[in-house]
Amino acid sequence: MKKTMLKFFDRLVKDNGVNDFDVIGFSYYPFWHGSLTALQQNLDDMANRYGKEVVVAETAYGFTTDNYDMEKNHYGKAEERRSNFAATVQGQASGLRGVMNDLAQVPNGRGLGMFYWEPDSRSLPRRATIPSRAVSLLSISRWNVMWRLNRRQTC
Repeated sequence: MKKTMLKFFDRLVKDNGVNDFDVIGFSYYPFWHGSLTALQQNLDDMANRYGKEVVVAETAYGFTTDNYDMEKNHYGKAEERRSNFAATVQGQASGLRGVMNDLAQVPNGRGLGMFYWEPDSRSLPRRATIPSRAVSLLSISRWNVMWRLNRRQTC
C-alpha cells in the first residue's frame, strides 16, 4: 500500500505541482493491506511528507466468517487469519479500535478519523446480494433489532 500511495502522491505533488487538496484518504482492510503497525507508519509518513491531514475513508472487518447468502464471500477464514483479529463482534471492535488509535497517534493531530464501509449492509438467506455481509458493522442479531426499531418508526 505504501509504495503505491507514495508513487501516486509524488507524481501528483512533486511532478505535477498539485497541492490544493486538504486531506489524504486511505482504504484500509487489515486482511488485504497489512498490520495496524504498517497502517500507522503509512499514515504518519504521508501526513508528514505532504503536510496534509489523513483519514481512513474506507474500512471494514468481519464479525463472522459465516455466509448468509448465496454469493461467494470475499471475507472468510483466510482473511481472518491475515488480519490477526478474531471474526467475532469483539474482534471487529478491537480491529476498529486499533484503526482509531492509529489515527489518534498521527503527529500534529493530523489523523481526522475513519469511515466504515457500508455499516448497515446485511445478507438475506436465498437472496442475491452484494457479497460478504459478514463485515457489516451490525451483527445479525443487532441488525434485526435495528430493523425492527426502524420499522416501528416508519410504519
